[in-house]
Amino acid sequence: MSPYATLSTAITASFRPYPNNSQFGETYASRMGRTVSDQTEQGFFSKFLLPSMLHQDPRYFQSDNIGTFDRTSYALTRVFVTRNDNGRPTMNTSEILGSLIAASLTTAYHPYRRFTPGEITARTMSGVGSDTGMNMLREFWPDIRERLMDHGPKMMQTLVTRFGPRVQPVNPGTSN
Repeated sequence: MSPYATLSTAITASFRPYPNNSQFGETYASRMGRTVSDQTEQGFFSKFLLPSMLHQDPRYFQSDNIGTFDRTSYALTRVFVTRNDNGRPTMNTSEILGSLIAASLTTAYHPYRRFTPGEITARTMSGVGSDTGMNMLREFWPDIRERLMDHGPKMMQTLVTRFGPRVQPVNPGTSN
């Protein structure tokens, strides 16, 4: 797992107590384990299986725009718009369907809780929202990193160097 995924999982698990349990009725480790399985499942469907079947590219490509507002709106829309195998924009059905399938399947390993259609929709939107946040991080991380490296305290510079390598922009015309 990447440091970003681990941090995201740790944060999500700390805010995810279930209503029929008190926050301290279950261990943090059990919530963390459930969160890892939930996020792995969503990634499998929305970043691998469905993009392969639908011929979509799930990678995030940084914006060519300079303005903060333009870059922000670009990052926010990438969960709804992606590129197909030819590089043309298309609706990101793999993201939406992958999040919906993953949210629906959680009933298989969370049997003590009944999920209503409203809760499944909320979990789907939570998954899409998490990916939107990651898009924002991918878009602005190079700027944040440079600011921290140029002006941050020494301890912060060490952490940024260790956990936040320089992001090399990926050109849409090249393949990984």
